[in-house]
Amino acid sequence: MNSTESLWRSPSGGARRSSGLALILFSLSGAGLLASPRGFAEEPARIVCPEIQPYCYRNGAEPLGFVYELGEEILRRLGRNTSIEIQPLARAQHSLREGKGTIALWLGRIPEREKSVTWIVPISNDAFHVFTLKGKPDASTLERAKELKVLAATISGANYVAAKRLELGHLETTASEEANGRKLLAGRVDGWISTRAVAGSFALRHKLGPDQIVQGVKLADFTAYIVASPDVDEKTVADWRKAYESTVRDGFAKRVMNKYGIPER
Repeated sequence: MNSTESLWRSPSGGARRSSGLALILFSLSGAGLLASPRGFAEEPARIVCPEIQPYCYRNGAEPLGFVYELGEEILRRLGRNTSIEIQPLARAQHSLREGKGTIALWLGRIPEREKSVTWIVPISNDAFHVFTLKGKPDASTLERAKELKVLAATISGANYVAAKRLELGHLETTASEEANGRKLLAGRVDGWISTRAVAGSFALRHKLGPDQIVQGVKLADFTAYIVASPDVDEKTVADWRKAYESTVRDGFAKRVMNKYGIPER
């Protein structure tokens, strides 16, 4: 018994009629005559969210974050019940490369990624800076940043790419921005390349004084987008863009950004 037969088998067990019905449905679908639920395109097979606070993370078993909550609201407005997979940044990018109808709730847009995904819509703007500890050598200029011996960045991250492009010093990478911030506090690195939102969230969680982590020179602007693997159809991309834009119009996006301290667009 094939999967089509098992899905459409009648109570009497007749597989011949079910296969004929499946053929009719397949023909109608191919002709575009069958609408998906609520008139939307096919549901993406996977929704992933790169795990970096405050965008997407877990507090124990509870998933949280600006982008996570935004993604849940978009799925609700689309009438979808697809679960959101929280993954390390590098693994989320691997999921996008695999295709299979994958949407990532955020990814930084840089030239090196331009052709690898479909850029659905921008959701936040920030910038990469070099952060140092108060009382330690600072990174107030690019020249001073280059004098720092070891800098922390993220594996496969846009912060790593920005630092390499500007020929900064030795880069030490991990999958976790939390780990990078802890390295800075422990004196294991001289600087941390991150965004204002990420560094600010780290400072709040660790109850640091307002000037304990010093923001240095800006390395590059950073814009996070909702993205899709190239095999996601245009209708799905358009539906996601419209659903996000509706969260902007009614203020939901702004409220959740403020909740997590994300700089406004």
